[in-house]
Amino acid sequence: MKKIFINGLSSRSAGGKSILFNLLLEIHNSNNEYTFYVAVHELDEKFPIGKNINYIVRPIKNSISILIESLILLPRLIKKNQFDLIMNLSDIPIRARKQIFLFDWAYALYPEKRIWGRFVLSEFIHRRLKIIIFKKMKKYIDIIIAQTNDSADLLKKKYGFTSVEVIPNSFSSTKYKIDKKINLNISEGYTLLCLSRYYSHKNLEIFLSLGKIIYKEELDIKILLTISGNHSKGARKLLEKIDQLGLKEIIINIGEVPHEQLEYLYKNTNGLIMPTLLESFSGTYLEAMYFRRPIFTSKLPFAIEVCGKAAEYFNPNDANDILSSIKKIKNNKNLEKNLIIEGSKIISNMPNWSKNFSSFLKIFNKYLESSK
Repeated sequence: MKKIFINGLSSRSAGGKSILFNLLLEIHNSNNEYTFYVAVHELDEKFPIGKNINYIVRPIKNSISILIESLILLPRLIKKNQFDLIMNLSDIPIRARKQIFLFDWAYALYPEKRIWGRFVLSEFIHRRLKIIIFKKMKKYIDIIIAQTNDSADLLKKKYGFTSVEVIPNSFSSTKYKIDKKINLNISEGYTLLCLSRYYSHKNLEIFLSLGKIIYKEELDIKILLTISGNHSKGARKLLEKIDQLGLKEIIINIGEVPHEQLEYLYKNTNGLIMPTLLESFSGTYLEAMYFRRPIFTSKLPFAIEVCGKAAEYFNPNDANDILSSIKKIKNNKNLEKNLIIEGSKIISNMPNWSKNFSSFLKIFNKYLESSK
């Protein structure tokens, strides 16, 4: 039986963790000819246990640990166990061949000033070093998998990859339950949800300018954030600024939200707003479509490819343009209905995780056959 090694050491939060978890579920539920060995930083109680899944726990403390694993320790582990194939979910290639790399680190594709100019020095240096390492180590990647056609094109142009496959992010409705309610404590009005952790590229600071305009015009519009002040210095600074400007009744933060509360949250808000500056493929767009909510987001290629006609687009750096987009949909129920209908069409045509796993298996099979 062929042995496949999966590097899930970096899949510790947000989209990366969701990809790893859904992939493990599909491995557990499928009948295939492979045995999978999965490297994780810790054993999650939700991880499925099966005869074809073996977990390799390697505690990770920081980015330096991941770098050491990728360049030194994992290559030794792979050589010792003679794995037939590697599937890498990390941002850094492993120093070993027979490697299929799932790419979802958008920073490596969009190094424009509009994004990189926002980083503090430590963030800037850290991400630049990762890109340098990615360029140096890309020679070990045999097949790279992008999540959008835009990403695939950029991987070819910027890094010279020739073996590029496209498998979009998947959506699974099974993780949503309505058994946990949230005390939102929000007065009546048009409330838009920004479901995101704090990251520089999420561009959440634009809400400060937007909030000032909403306050000045006395509009019944509110923005709901889901960030934690414990996450980063930037998150704490943003929350402090909201308080200092007297915008806490307009920009309302409820902290991080577990999956079991998401359905209630979507159904008790009027839409999703994401002023993000880059994404590889945000599953949050698909969630909003599934829960039949209009989407307000940045007029940028990665968003347009995923959302199509299901979103109202704006300039993410222009608070007045964002407000115009909100007013346009808020005041026209027919336009809002059209966005929701288009979102439902996208969701109905989106491959589920079972189909995506079949696509992964086809790539595995094709590579192993060609490398005999």
